[in-house]
Amino acid sequence: MPSPVASSPQEAPALRTGVVTAVTTSVLGVVLTCLAVLVATSGDVSTAAVLRSGVRLWVVSLGSGLMVDDVAIDLVPIGGTLLAGLLLMAVAMRVQRGAPVDDVAQFAATVAGTTGLLAAVLSQVSGTQTTQTSEVRAAVGGFVVGGLAAAWSAARRRREPLLGPGREEATAVLRAAGTALGLLLGSCAVVVAILLVGSLGQAADLWAALDPGAGEGVALGLACVLAVPTLVVWVAAVALGPGVSVGTDTSLDLYGAYLGDVPGLPVLAVLPDPGAFGGAVVLLALVPVVSGLLAGWRLDVPAELGPGRRAALGAAAGGLAGGVLGVLLLVSGGSVGPGRMSEVGPLGPVPALLALGVLGAAGAIGAALAHYREARAR
Repeated sequence: MPSPVASSPQEAPALRTGVVTAVTTSVLGVVLTCLAVLVATSGDVSTAAVLRSGVRLWVVSLGSGLMVDDVAIDLVPIGGTLLAGLLLMAVAMRVQRGAPVDDVAQFAATVAGTTGLLAAVLSQVSGTQTTQTSEVRAAVGGFVVGGLAAAWSAARRRREPLLGPGREEATAVLRAAGTALGLLLGSCAVVVAILLVGSLGQAADLWAALDPGAGEGVALGLACVLAVPTLVVWVAAVALGPGVSVGTDTSLDLYGAYLGDVPGLPVLAVLPDPGAFGGAVVLLALVPVVSGLLAGWRLDVPAELGPGRRAALGAAAGGLAGGVLGVLLLVSGGSVGPGRMSEVGPLGPVPALLALGVLGAAGAIGAALAHYREARAR
């Protein structure tokens, strides 16, 4: 009787490796957030309070939201979520250092499920009568962040396409969407960097007015750094047209800034002075269109594909980039406090729908233009 085929000794079991990755990441994440709480409070709180606050901070970074004395804070801290994803990728690469996993899909699913389950449990045990986080949102956030980070790290470790062999068109769409999204968010990041440089003096004045101590200063500086990715997404919302809100009856769009009192966070000094913008701001409105065109133009598919098929793939690439941007727009808006701070960031589904439509249509046009350019060259 033939013996069952064993997995290659050069490959690690996906299930076991996935559980180890998720558990290790969660433990490290809680340790790091507890250290941040210790620094911010200068060690003036009990060990139990530090541990509870650290656990709560970790699940908030995964998107759980926070409820403090019936005040909802549901805006997802994109900077914190990025750090959580980077930590998970680093742990996954470290765990696979000896050998890659034998099944990328199973590894990603295991990490996603375990991370989501741990996040829900941590959300439950860290709640108090006055402060709670959402177990459902923590589980969903852990599942998404864990799955995406694990899939990317495993595919890279195995040196194979993320979607595996035999799916060349889907892989081409994924790569073109990544290129378009990188161009769009990179351009918005340049805008944020320019605004940051131009507002250093005002930011310094805000910092001096707050007069944080040593521990509070570290926490405030970290909060400002982690707020930058959210500002990048807000610039994308402005480029799409609807703009963002920075509090009730306070908005920023392509036409101008209509600002009242805003929070005293030093990084918010990047917000422009109230009033109408000049004509040069129209260049910002071209960024989503150009990014979608690039998605279709850079689509790496066989030249013999017909124009209809190629345009459809271009629309898929642009639509995928727009869909990811739409999700970022949705989670970067919400409430960050009571009263007028209950409406902050891109509000409602309109910005997300615009991102999907504009980039999808531009992607189809870009792919059609690339097809006819190649046909004419032949």
